[in-house]
This record gives sequence, C-alpha cells and structure tokens, in this order.
Amino acid sequence: MGSPRETRKDKVQALNLVEHHSDPISITDEELERMPNLKSLKLRAGTFVGDIDNHLLELRWLSWDSPPVDCRMANLHLKNLVVFKLSDNKNTENWGGWNILKMANKLKVLSLTKCEGLKRTPDFSGCLNLERLSLDACPNLQEVDPSIGKLKGLVHLDIIWCESLQTLPEEIGGLVNLKHFSMQGCHEMEKLPCSIGKLESLSELDVSSSKIKSLPDSIGNAKHLSFINLTSTPIGELPISIGELTQLEFLSLHRCRSLGELPESTGNLTALEKLYLSETSIVKLPDSIKNLKQLKVMRMGRSHIRRLPATIEMLERLEELHAQGCEQLAGELPTEIGKLLSLRILDMSNTHVCAVPAAINSLTRLQELNLTDCNELQELPKLPPSLNCLRVQSTSLRLVPDLSNLTNLVELNLSDGYGLALARASNPMQTRQLQWVGKLSKLESLRLCLSDVPVPSSELGCLPQLRELTLSGMDSFNSAVVGPQFSNLKNLLRLCLYRCPLREIQLDGLELLRDLTVEGCKFLKGLSIISSSLRKLREMEVVSCPRLLEIRFLSTMESLEKLKVRNCDSLGGLCGLSNLKKLKTLKIYTCDGLRVVEGLEGLELLNCLSVYDCGSLERLIDVSNSKIPNECRITISCCAKLSTYGGTYGDYGERILREMDKTINESPPRTTCPPPTTSSDVSKCSCSIL
Repeated sequence: MGSPRETRKDKVQALNLVEHHSDPISITDEELERMPNLKSLKLRAGTFVGDIDNHLLELRWLSWDSPPVDCRMANLHLKNLVVFKLSDNKNTENWGGWNILKMANKLKVLSLTKCEGLKRTPDFSGCLNLERLSLDACPNLQEVDPSIGKLKGLVHLDIIWCESLQTLPEEIGGLVNLKHFSMQGCHEMEKLPCSIGKLESLSELDVSSSKIKSLPDSIGNAKHLSFINLTSTPIGELPISIGELTQLEFLSLHRCRSLGELPESTGNLTALEKLYLSETSIVKLPDSIKNLKQLKVMRMGRSHIRRLPATIEMLERLEELHAQGCEQLAGELPTEIGKLLSLRILDMSNTHVCAVPAAINSLTRLQELNLTDCNELQELPKLPPSLNCLRVQSTSLRLVPDLSNLTNLVELNLSDGYGLALARASNPMQTRQLQWVGKLSKLESLRLCLSDVPVPSSELGCLPQLRELTLSGMDSFNSAVVGPQFSNLKNLLRLCLYRCPLREIQLDGLELLRDLTVEGCKFLKGLSIISSSLRKLREMEVVSCPRLLEIRFLSTMESLEKLKVRNCDSLGGLCGLSNLKKLKTLKIYTCDGLRVVEGLEGLELLNCLSVYDCGSLERLIDVSNSKIPNECRITISCCAKLSTYGGTYGDYGERILREMDKTINESPPRTTCPPPTTSSDVSKCSCSIL
C-alpha cells in the first residue's frame, strides 16, 4: 500500500482492495492505525503485518478471498465483527485465521466458500450468536464439528456441494431456531441424523442432488416444515410419518427414479400446494390423493403413471396438471377431469391418451391444453373458450376440429403429424375446412401442419396480431403462388413454409419480418422478395427445394445477417450477394449444381463463410477485388473443384494469389488469344430476390 502517511483518515469506513489490486497486499498496523473507523474490508490474497491487536476494533464486515497459506494472525481479534466471508482458502483447520472465530461474540454471518484445505469445520463455540452459516463447495470437508449444536440462534444453514461429507453430527438437533437447512449437492451424504426431528422451527429442507436414500421416521416431528426438496436423490420410499407434516406446502420428488410409490399417509398433507413426481417410477397415485384439497400444481411428467384416478375430481383447487412424456399413460382421460374447475394448464403431451372427454368444456378457467404427440388421438371435443394456448399433434387425427369459439387463442399448433411414417391415405381427413381460422383475431403464433387440407388463404389476412406463422404440408393450396395473402400480416416476425406444393413465393408488406425459412417445397421455382418491404429481415434459410434454379438479390438489403442454403440440387446461381450490406454468415451446403456465387467479395461485414459438398463450384471469391475482412473464418470442404481450406480469409486470399502467380508462371506463351468466355444469361433466373 506504500509508505504510511501521518494524516489520519477518520472518515474512511469501507475499503475495497479486491477490484483494484491483483497482487498480494500486506496491510501494516501503521496503515490500520490511520483508519480507526473502518467498518468494512474486502481483501484478496492479502494479509496483516505487525501488531494489530488494538486495530480494526470497529470492523463489522470482512470479506477475504484467497488468504495466503500459513499466514500467522494470532493477534487479530475482531470483537465487533458481524459478517465474515472467506473464499478460495487452501489453509487447513490449523490455520491461524480461524482464531477470528474464537472471540467473535457478535458474529451473525459466517460464509466459507471453496475452502479446499478444510477437512473439518472450525470450532463454533466462540461465535454462539451466529444466525447464518454457509459451507459452500468445500470439496474435502469430511466432518462438521459437534459444536455446531451450540448455535441456538442459527436460523439459516447451508452445507452445499461439499462432495466428501458423508455424515452430520447428532448435535445438529440442537439448532432449535433453525428454519432453513440445505444439503444440496453433497453427493456422499446418504442419510440424515435422526435428531433432525428435533428441529421444531425448521420450515425448509433441501437435500437435492445428494445420496439420501431415506428420511428418518423422526421427520414427522418437524411440524413446521413447509418445503422439502428431494430432487435427484436415490430415495426409495417415504416414511409413513411424512403424513404428520400438516403444514407442508411444497414436496419435490423430481428425478427420484428409485421411488415406486407414495404412502397412503400422503393424503394427510392437507396444506400441500405443489407436488412434483416427474421422472419417478411411481405407477399409481394413492387413493388418498383426493384429500389434498389445497393442491395447486402436480407434475408427474415422464413418470410411470398408467392412469389418472377418478378421485382426481376432488382436487378442487388444482391449477396445473403436467403429465407430459408418461409413456404408460393410455386410454381415455377420466370424465371426472371436467370437475377440476380451477384448472388452468393441462399437459398430456407425449402420452398414449386416445380421447378427451366432452366434460373438458366445463373447465372455464383452462388456458393451456397440450396434446402434442398424442398419436392415438382421433378427434377433439368442443373446447372451452377460455383457452389461449392449444397444441394438438396426432398421426391418427381424422377430424380437423371447428375451433371458431376459441376467440381468446394466442397460440395454436394443429398437426396430423404430416411427414411421419403413418400414411394419410389409410386415415383420410373427414373435415377439410379451416375457414374458422380468420375468427381467431388474437392469434400471435399459428402452426398448421396438415395434409390434404387447403390453406385458408383469405382468412390468414384476418390475423393482424400474428407474429409467427408455420405452414407445413397443406397439400391443397388454392394457389400455386403464395404471398399476397400475407400482405396484411404487418406484425409477422417469423415465417416458415415446410413441404408446401408451391411454385412461387412472393413476399411483400411484411415490414417486421425477421426470420424466413423455406424447406422441402419440391415444386418451388420462384421466390420473389421486395427488399424495400423487408427492412427487418435478419435470417433466411432455403432447404431441400430440388427445382429451385437461382437465388438473386437485385437490390440492397440492409438488414440480412444470416443466409443458409442447403440441399438445393438444381440451384445453379447465387447472385447479387454484394447487395447484402450487413451479411455476417453465409453457409452453402450440398448444392451439387451450384456454379456461380456472385458478389461474395463485396461483403464487408462477413465473419463466417462455410461451403460444403458443392461439386460443380469452380470459383468462389475474386480475391483481387475483395472487401471481405481478413479475420473472416472460411471453411471449404468436399467441393471437387475447390481446394479444401479452413482458416481466416487473410490467409486464404494470400494462398489463392500464390496459386494464381504459380499458374501464370508455369503457363506456356500463347501465340493467339483465346476466344472470350460468355457469361451466363442471368435474365433467365426463376428465383429472384428484388
């Protein structure tokens, strides 16, 4: 810190030596004497030198990062210290710095983080007024000193991510005022001490990501528990005494894959509001589940649940029911589900549910219904108009429902699994009309993936709030050209056209469009984009359009940053790239017929160019007149007529120039001039971007 000055600094109350000093600092007693009112000190890799016994008497907060190994501080007495945070400490339990705790009678908060040298906690007998104790990521900690039981005022205890700790002392039961206790991430901890039942004030217990295999029966004595988190533990069963926790509001058994059932006493948890059973081996819910009158959220996704019990109707306050990915859940949903009048979210996606009861229309508060990948579902009943999100996908869908009453829908995803293995010819649609789409004026996201169903062209223009539109399949387009229908979609941000039988796409008026994807349109020959109306377009991707001949940018586009073209076998030219003033990424993959890439050398902001498997491409960049930044990353591979390359453009340009010089030097002198080479007739392009 330099030589001390005689001037006192009585007004200095906080000193931060962490942000401005990277080298170890030695604070002398002379320097401390000039700051008698120092209350807060943050120190990194520093220590104290000299006789400091009568200094730092007003210090309340000490944050010490990376104290030096084996430093001696027997004379450091911080009698008024309230908060002590120690991190990245490689010293053992014999370190002199622990003497701070012996006389810290006013210490309220002690935080030990990443103390790698610590195998046993220090003695806590000298800081009996502790209220918060945190042992975080101390990888070699194996023992907690029994004196921890003397901390009668401790309210918050975190012993987390201490991967070597296997047991806790029974004295832990002496923490009579403890409210929060976490053992999260203690991978070697297999059981809790039985004395945990003596923690009568305990309200939160978190042992997630530990090796806890069971809870002690005494857990039922912790009457004030309101929160238990057993996520990602190998627990095999819950004790019957769990039912005595009548104040429990939250119980997470998420990812407890060894858990096969819940005890009947679970029904006694009358205050329970959230129950997480996802990714467990539970096959059946106990009948007593009907008694959970306060339950609001039940998550059982990807569990082994086979059916929903009829008694589920008794859960009168249930707001969310998540059963996604329950592969053994099959058959019809129980009619009783229609009595869950508080239900807002119902997620049955990726299950074998084959029918939804008509009673679902009684759920006047239902906002979200997810039936994605319910491939045995054939039709839908009338649904409640309260819905704002509906997702339905089934390869067995044989009836496109009339959803005209769902005028509050914000998101609609309706799919018959077009493109999947199931042949639609064996299961033809009975209803072919989607005229009701135009009535859903609040829609912001619309995804229609249907075969043999005509696009409701004029109705799409009646959706002024639409931000995302995906059309897939839709074999019966009423026109070979799509585009004018979209002109009223002034708020559209993303447009995706998949496997649509279109010959031409014309986009105009989409002033906010940012993302355009065209994929699998096997008849597509024309793609016209008027740049003046697409001022926000940032990303464009054209994939697997086998009849597409040319993509041409005929006017300046100031917004496009990413362009990807893949698997377009007939594509012969990619022209006018110099008009893409802000293009940063260009990827061209598996376009075997591509011969011309025009204007690439004019891309001043390009930072990534990747060309792969373009066998007909002979020339890529005119390096003699290029504006491409030298730091641009270039990858060229599997192109028969181009040299493989991976590196920066600066190196690539030099390499090409050397090859050109070598070719000129090795060429024999000519006696006659060759005939001029004619350029390709770009006027015949059938895919234009204006």
